[in-house]
Amino acid sequence: MPNHKMQLDNQGLHVFSSCCPLLADLTLSFCFFIDDSGLGFLACFKKLRSLRLNTLPGITSSGFFSVAVGCKSLSALHLIRCKNVGSVEWLEYLVLDHWTNLCSKELQEYQPV
Repeated sequence: MPNHKMQLDNQGLHVFSSCCPLLADLTLSFCFFIDDSGLGFLACFKKLRSLRLNTLPGITSSGFFSVAVGCKSLSALHLIRCKNVGSVEWLEYLVLDHWTNLCSKELQEYQPV
């Protein structure tokens, strides 16, 4: 198992979100210590346009709801190997008229027309 001592966790994401509120693009990969409560801090990124989440096993559909509600500027989302984000109820809270790309290996690819 890889060394997880230096991995970003919920508290680190909280600090990061308070220090960089104008962040526009974020990729989180293999963050085994981020769960739904940590995902809620992404709502602090009011200018976030692009989000890539790769292998975050601690997040679920209910945690992603806070991102859908809080990140109104989000126009590109990639969910890769986030196996617990299975339902799509949070999709109805996205402002789909400004989306350029929504892709999930689990939810299949969605490209608005």
